[in-house]
Amino acid sequence: QKLVAKIFFAIFTILFLYFLYFGMTTSPEGLKESDSIAYHIPIARNLAMGTFLPPRLPQGLGYYPAAAETLLAIFITLGLPLNLFNVLGFLCLFYFSKKSGQAFSLSKETSLIYAGSIVTLQSVLRWPLTQTIDIWLAVFFLASLYLLKTARNSPFYFPKLGLALGFLVGVKYSGLFYAFALIFIFGKGVFKNIDFKKVFYFASPLL
Repeated sequence: QKLVAKIFFAIFTILFLYFLYFGMTTSPEGLKESDSIAYHIPIARNLAMGTFLPPRLPQGLGYYPAAAETLLAIFITLGLPLNLFNVLGFLCLFYFSKKSGQAFSLSKETSLIYAGSIVTLQSVLRWPLTQTIDIWLAVFFLASLYLLKTARNSPFYFPKLGLALGFLVGVKYSGLFYAFALIFIFGKGVFKNIDFKKVFYFASPLL
């Protein structure tokens, strides 16, 4: 099992370095991924300019939930290569896959195999050099799952949970249903003895 875990981690490392190199040496215009150019990047540029009204895009695409585009707007503001946006998501996906696996009592080795299996899915490997938001949807789903599964009675727990679920809801329309499902299945113990202060700490970043 240790050997298999090392192989999976090596595969992830090679893929990450591969995407990191091409993320720094290519551009969205060069790759011509249609959704990225049509609305994800324009929404992010709109936010980077400090304009929070939806941009006028064809088919009402300016009204797309923009939590992930807010992260992309940070890349634009800092002048970072935009094709690194989902490379960071790829790294975060591996991390939260591993953490959520350990939260469900997987060993360190098994959680590495699990995380390696997630990031090598074809539906993941097609997106790291684009600005689509599907990888980030998975990231915030797994981050929310991890936090719900490892509930703590600390002052920082509910703000982190609210932030993770808020990003999950704000990344894509379907995120709302995923958030409800997670809370319904895993939230009973978390919200059992909740008080007004905890509700405030949770709801503020969520909203």
